[in-house]
Amino acid sequence: LNYDKHALWGVSHWGRKHQQFYGFAVNRKSALDVYSKRRIIAVTDLKIVKWHNYKHLDWISESKAT
Repeated sequence: LNYDKHALWGVSHWGRKHQQFYGFAVNRKSALDVYSKRRIIAVTDLKIVKWHNYKHLDWISESKAT
């Protein structure tokens, strides 16, 4: 089967490797990470992906004019 179908179903092929790969970044703040140092004041652009069946996507962009 295709990997995309497994990802859609939530089947993990990583197991322990996935935990080791992401384990180092848990609960650490980066000096370059905007989310750990700064507050988000406003959202200016929003993209929404909507799934239709398996292979069709709708990209919807919302922009706030100021």
